[in-house]
Amino acid sequence: MRVGVFVSIADKTIGGSYTFQHSIASSLDKIKTKHDFVIFNAAKRDDNLQTSVAQYSLKSLYAHKKNNIFDRSFTKKILYFLYEKARRNFYKKFCLENYAITVADDFNLDIAWYLLPIDYQLSIPYIITVWDLQHRMQPYFPEVSIKGWTWEDREKFYRRMIPKAALVVTGTNVGKEEIIHFYAPNPANVRVVPFPTPEYIHKNYSYSDQDILKKFGLLPGYLFYPAQFWPHKNHINLLKAIAILRDQYNLELEVVFVGSDEGSEEYVRATANELKIKAHILGFVPVEAMASLYRQAMALIFPTFFGPDNLPPLEAFALGCPVAASRIPGAEEQLGDAAILFNPADPQKIANAVFIINENKEYRSELIKRGYLKNTINSIEYTENICRFLDEFENIRYCWK
Repeated sequence: MRVGVFVSIADKTIGGSYTFQHSIASSLDKIKTKHDFVIFNAAKRDDNLQTSVAQYSLKSLYAHKKNNIFDRSFTKKILYFLYEKARRNFYKKFCLENYAITVADDFNLDIAWYLLPIDYQLSIPYIITVWDLQHRMQPYFPEVSIKGWTWEDREKFYRRMIPKAALVVTGTNVGKEEIIHFYAPNPANVRVVPFPTPEYIHKNYSYSDQDILKKFGLLPGYLFYPAQFWPHKNHINLLKAIAILRDQYNLELEVVFVGSDEGSEEYVRATANELKIKAHILGFVPVEAMASLYRQAMALIFPTFFGPDNLPPLEAFALGCPVAASRIPGAEEQLGDAAILFNPADPQKIANAVFIINENKEYRSELIKRGYLKNTINSIEYTENICRFLDEFENIRYCWK
């Protein structure tokens, strides 16, 4: 079958979703399959994506095709004029979605695969990858309710897309249960495929760990937390835990935060200053430096409230960095016994987990060993899982033109 893979991967600063999409898109020409893939980027073309698979920018295609869309009637000519003057959300509603409808015909697509919640409604079957449904689980966080992609927009998207999908892909059984509970698709159409360990960590870079530490003014042995500055990432309770370690155990630790500012960075800085915590806030860090930052850390501390699937613990496992992470639904399934789990809402529990890793060297080594042995998959194996579904679905799909 001819498969349209819909991504949005132009901006590296979006973090884990960029890493995931880039890894999967890069794997498409490395797998053995009879299916033919075409990549459609909702953003501009990503020149960092080195693949022999054909890739197109939907925006560029639309710019090429816009007259064909809007010359069909006087009404649509008016819409095109309004589009030129309207804001971005109007552009998406009246233009890109209208063009997206024609993509399946123009490129002879049999099925679409959405790696992110990308709102293009096609007239062909589709696969949708669901990362989380935290707007349902924890709707009080502003980033899933009132900012950016609002609660209402998320709900509208998932209610429309999940029940109609040929396949819904999620990383854990907990995630599958949530999908079925909230949106009631046929359970047989929901498949668990564990998220892959990002491919970048296996590459060899010209920089040494010492070069990276020197660049950022760091010494080995810090706590490491790579996460965008969203409220749900819970930087604040981690800072409180570090203060507890200092005040109760006389243990002075530095913390390194990397990630783009999504509105909370100033608050995190102010809290670190108030608690007199030495927090290195590095902002967005390119992948070439990330492996070194993992390897030279005392531990990855991952106190997020959201899940069930998260990529940084998988990266840490592969790089020999011990992990302490939130005990959230799905954490035991994803991380097993390779991480210490704690209540992310309790700074004392976070502090206790850090203290154990710092004080018990044998247990720290055991965590590293368990991390190496954790049965994770790579991006090629992930894509091969999707191809197995395509093999199963092919004879069904060819029942109509």
